[in-house]
Amino acid sequence: MEIQDIHMNEMYHKTTCDIHITVDVSYLRYRQVNEIGQFHHLYHITIGNDGKDAVQLLRRHWKVMELPITLEEYKGDGVLGEQPVIQPGDSYSYYSYAGIKATIGKMWGTYVMENQLTHEQLTVEIPEFNLIVPWLMN
Repeated sequence: MEIQDIHMNEMYHKTTCDIHITVDVSYLRYRQVNEIGQFHHLYHITIGNDGKDAVQLLRRHWKVMELPITLEEYKGDGVLGEQPVIQPGDSYSYYSYAGIKATIGKMWGTYVMENQLTHEQLTVEIPEFNLIVPWLMN
């Protein structure tokens, strides 16, 4: 699969319990698509720790909605096989993608993080972001 073009979309932000989540979404247009009828969106997530204690990302819970209304949920440990510890004032970033069948969709979710000092578990909201093919935005 070769990338022909990347169209930049929007950036989304949300802060919960001193954890700042930024999502930068792009639409990927491919020359060859193995999965017929799939629209691919690349997203770059940065998790910033604005708190005073280190936190560890334990679990994720994603919801993906496509039009006409279909809703899929995905749960798992960590992200990309990792459960990173994020020190105060530091951040952790990763890339992933969503392949959806519709030209319009959206994603949102939560991370469960653990304060490394108090062992309190925090539910951190991931901002809702759009998955829209660029030609629909004109």
